[in-house]
Amino acid sequence: MKKLTFIMLTLVCSMSLWALPENGVVYVTPDGAGSKDGSSWDNAMSDITEALTEAVRTAGNKKDVWVAGGTYELSGPVNLKDSVNMYGSFAGTETSVSERPQAEGAQPWEFENPTILQADGTNRVIQARGHMALDIVIDGFVFTNGGDSDNGENPVLNGKAGAVVCRGGTIWQNCIIRGNKSVVEGNGAGINMTGGVVRYCLIENNAQSIGANGGGGIFSNPASGYTSTIENCVVRGNTSTVRGAGIGLQGGQMTYIRNCVIYGNSAINGTALQPGGGIRAQGTSNNEINNCVIYNNSGSSAVYYQSGNFYNNTIVANIGGMYIGGITANIINNVIWNCTTEDQTTPTSITGASGGPTCRVLNNYTRNPVSGENGWTISETAGVTNSNLQFPDNATNDTVWNLETNEFTGVGPCFVNPNTFSVGAGEAADLEENIEYWASLDWNLKPGSPLIDKGMALTDILTEDITGLERPQGNSWDIGAYEHPFFTVTVVTIKGNENGVVFDANDEITEGDTFLFQKGSSLNWYFLPNEGYEAYVTYTNANGEETNISESIDAANEGLCSWVITEEMNINIDFREIGSGLHSLTADNIQLSAQNNLLTIKGLNINDAISVYSVTGALVYRASASQAEVSIPLSNGIYVVRINNAVQKAIMK
Repeated sequence: MKKLTFIMLTLVCSMSLWALPENGVVYVTPDGAGSKDGSSWDNAMSDITEALTEAVRTAGNKKDVWVAGGTYELSGPVNLKDSVNMYGSFAGTETSVSERPQAEGAQPWEFENPTILQADGTNRVIQARGHMALDIVIDGFVFTNGGDSDNGENPVLNGKAGAVVCRGGTIWQNCIIRGNKSVVEGNGAGINMTGGVVRYCLIENNAQSIGANGGGGIFSNPASGYTSTIENCVVRGNTSTVRGAGIGLQGGQMTYIRNCVIYGNSAINGTALQPGGGIRAQGTSNNEINNCVIYNNSGSSAVYYQSGNFYNNTIVANIGGMYIGGITANIINNVIWNCTTEDQTTPTSITGASGGPTCRVLNNYTRNPVSGENGWTISETAGVTNSNLQFPDNATNDTVWNLETNEFTGVGPCFVNPNTFSVGAGEAADLEENIEYWASLDWNLKPGSPLIDKGMALTDILTEDITGLERPQGNSWDIGAYEHPFFTVTVVTIKGNENGVVFDANDEITEGDTFLFQKGSSLNWYFLPNEGYEAYVTYTNANGEETNISESIDAANEGLCSWVITEEMNINIDFREIGSGLHSLTADNIQLSAQNNLLTIKGLNINDAISVYSVTGALVYRASASQAEVSIPLSNGIYVVRINNAVQKAIMK
């Protein structure tokens, strides 16, 4: 799951969040005795609702609730308390939240001792019955088998859906919301948001089938004065018979969605595709969706977007493209490729309703052309009628090298590991068979991708990509959710520069020159030492580790030194006399003889490196020994013989 592994959770908050809280903790374990007070793991309670009541028993001294791993079967929803944090997935021995065991390389929501809150299939799992005066954290739980009823405890919320109800002042993180359904008349089978934050969570296999506004995984309609934030989450395998299978947005308040991976969701009613297989954002709010990867979703559109900012998203391999339903949207730096209509053969990209110039569709890379027929602004560059770019086809991923122009010709987006099959309508939500395959897909960019440096500059708006990599890396923003890394190569020293020259395809290289290379691209430099000299090249990385790379220079490629850039490099070049810095070849078992235009070397070990230079410094022979004796045909002259790191002069007469 390489490309879905997010930067590990970094919270901007006090360290007390992870240590034992100042006001104390109420402990809960599956086998805790009901008569115990929850004052320690040994005296843990067994009922989460009772623990929450205990946590607020003393006014002004509200405690946190820590819940050990295990399954807790609920007959009604857990009601959150103001100022009380809840943490789960403890082994039952910890003294700080940070001690909860997780496997190396685990996702933020993957714990070795998961705390599972399991509802009865009808009632909600957990809810905030109102907005919180102070932010509270709910961290490390699995919420499952919930419905959209709260058992009549709060008629205001009843029928509003959501196995999990997220309100202003609640922060849900490192959680799994899985296998919940809407069963009354609500929206958002997994999570219903009227404000608050959901981050570093997995939202999967939730099903919404009743209600007007959809939202299979998440539905957000923030209350007046509040915003919703969904970030660094994976939203997959959710369904809706209405719209917005992955995420549905509604209303007049802002919802932020950023750095999320949204795939395998299906908006379909019977055989009829519905809008927003991945996301449906409707309403008058200026929502903001950035750095998201949206793939393998099914709907009449993968994304339906009405208003707000939609920056640097990767929308690929969906049934359904992007539909713009408003006139105030900013659709910038997105890639939309390998999406089709329901027939799975007709390409689709950006379509939408006729609007006006306040709908800006700029610097997107799409399969189908973006035209100005809808009245959208499609370029803000003088002399450019359309700043959007177009792929020549809907299937070819890689690029080709043009030998005549010495540059890449854009044929496809050059993703590292894209889809190799197309998912059918209504099949996207069946994750079981293809889950490992879909999770292995990698939408990072290869070197030379036409998406690199083609984006519009979004200074102070979008400064990082989905992985946290700083934007831009090259000369401008890349298109899509991933920014391709660039590394600096600096020529620190050129010793003996009077004895040779080094140059690239453009010009001579001098001491102090600095170059910017795409990660994975090849650096190709040519070295021309004077007669009797050789180029000895090393580089030092950011950790101070030195590597000798001069062995890549040989006569066969006319002094070409070529290596792949994978890190920052400081280059040191030394034009020096052939053999200088090397010890003499004095090993007793090595014998050289010159006779009949043959240089014979005896006493070799298998794989010894043999190099022979002319007196002018030209490499005339290089090989690895395959036997103990090697004979090399040479014309008359003086030669320098190098075996591994030792040298000796040989004269052919």
